[in-house]
Amino acid sequence: MGVLNSVFQSPYLGLGLGGVGTGISTAAAYNDARAQNLANEFNASQLQQQAQLSRIQAANYRQLGEVEAADTLREYESLRGAQRAAYGASGVSVNAGSAADVQANTAAEGVYESQKSRYSRALDAWQKDVEATNLEGKSGFTLANKTNPYISAATAALTGTANMYSTYSNWKK
Repeated sequence: MGVLNSVFQSPYLGLGLGGVGTGISTAAAYNDARAQNLANEFNASQLQQQAQLSRIQAANYRQLGEVEAADTLREYESLRGAQRAAYGASGVSVNAGSAADVQANTAAEGVYESQKSRYSRALDAWQKDVEATNLEGKSGFTLANKTNPYISAATAALTGTANMYSTYSNWKK
């Protein structure tokens, strides 16, 4: 029992276990840094994909704005044609007086509504462009947040070694 007691009270056992712990901590720090870097790369790629999707949506909104504007103009042209037909059927001159004024107002309103539709979709597109820019920025920041696994491992090794030296120094006193 005396030999066993002296083994467990020996500072060399503590130093040996400290060395094993330092080795394990060093390997864990290295692997943790690598895993974090891989997660950052994955997250950055996901953010880039979301940014690309936002850019596609922005382009779709712009195209939709043009289509809606053209449709609105066609609708108002159709309404203007119906007005001309109604005036003509009533025997009213379609090219003069209040009939001409009503048709001019209808055409102007059609242009206004088509521009309003185009503008609304342009705002939607702008919002998606801003979203894409923000996502690209987040992606870059995520990639910039990488850690060198060797530095993490070296830090763990130095910390463990310093702790072991401190333990040894205290034992020698």
